[in-house]
This record gives sequence, C-alpha cells and structure tokens, in this order.
Amino acid sequence: MHFSSTPRGLRPLTAIRRIRAGTAMVCLLAGLVALACSEPGSWFASPPRPNVVLIVLDTTRADILSAYGYPKPTSPSLEAIAAEGVTFEQAITTDFWTLPAHASILTGQYPTTHQATAETNRLPERANTLAEYLASAGYRTRAYVSNPWIGASRGFAQGFESYIETWKSGSGIAEDFASDRAGVAGAEEWIAERVAGDEEFFLFLNLNSAHMPYSPDALTLFDLSPTPRSLARTQKLRT
Repeated sequence: MHFSSTPRGLRPLTAIRRIRAGTAMVCLLAGLVALACSEPGSWFASPPRPNVVLIVLDTTRADILSAYGYPKPTSPSLEAIAAEGVTFEQAITTDFWTLPAHASILTGQYPTTHQATAETNRLPERANTLAEYLASAGYRTRAYVSNPWIGASRGFAQGFESYIETWKSGSGIAEDFASDRAGVAGAEEWIAERVAGDEEFFLFLNLNSAHMPYSPDALTLFDLSPTPRSLARTQKLRT
C-alpha cells in the first residue's frame, strides 16, 4: 500500500472542493444560458403594481350587512368581493364622526396626529395622504365624494388630480344630496378610461346614501296602475 506524504484527508477534501467548484460553474453557465434565452428585461422587470379603489359607505352599520352575518341578504355584492379577498371583522373607527374618521383612513394616523378635529374642521396641509403617496409613485388619482365634511375646502383633495364633490350638484333634499348615483357613474367611466390606457390608478369613492333619511321613491311603493274603481272615479270627476 502506498502512503502519500500529504496530510491525511487533504486529497479527498480537495476533490470535494473541485466537484463543488465544477458544479457551481455548471449552474452559473446554465443560468447564463437561461438568461440569454429569456425575453429582454424579463429577469429584471418589476411585478405589475395593483390599482387601488377605496369605497367608503358613509355611516353604514356592519350589523345590518349580510356580509357580517345579518340574516337578510342586504349586501350580496360585498359578499362576492369578500369571497375573493379578506374580511376584517374587528375594524374599528378612530373617531365617531365623518371628518376625523376619513382623515385617519386617508393618512393612516390617529386624530391626535393628523389634527383634523372639531377644533380645526379640516385636514392640515402638512398631512401626507394615500393619494399623495400614490401620485408621487406615478398613479392617476381621482375622488368622488358625497359628503361636504370631506370637501376640497377642508383639505381632503390633497394628492388628487381631480376631486369631484357630487353633493354640490344636488338640490338639498335627501335623494339629491346623497348623489351617489352620479359618483358611481363617474367612477365607472373613469376606471374604464384608465384601464383602456393601461394606467395605474387610485380611486376614492365616498357614498353617503346610508347617512341620509330613508326616502324611497313613491313610484316604487305602490302599484299606480289604474283600476276599474279609480277609472270610474276619474270619469265621475270629469263629468
């Protein structure tokens, strides 16, 4: 048996190192080949950024939504959305009224920090909003709001390219003041335009119908089609 003067274990270790080095070189070459065969820029392209749609159902109570366990089907659309996403069951507002609560939603801060309170009645300009952050990242931004407490005059338009206050188009009565239909229609059209142009966007939609007294359209409450009795009465009045 031939014994080498090399210290025991050195040759096997050197062989292992060579095997590892060879394997690493093969992996490196395989990676270079894969990179050369891939689409230009595909290895370095950032994943697509999500569009953001923030919808606030102003003063809507969770306990009357079927999405939160109410026995009647009051919110089927919300349930459909929740089935494909995440539902937060312990979401608690930072304040009990519109202005500071919305300021917290848009800034991620408590009223003691953002200072949009009953004393100021506006969102300070120094506050950094979600719209400002996304606009600086290249997002298109727009808002449709139905509540005057979060109007542009109160500082809530910060970061938005356009801030549509739909409540201003109403006559003051409950149906017009809420003006949710105008906001929804405008939002749908704007989103379609952004999607067609392949533009990243942030949309804020404030819906105020739940805040107002329930005033159903009279035409939906009763069957107003004429009956033999009503026709006879009308004919009698005419004669």
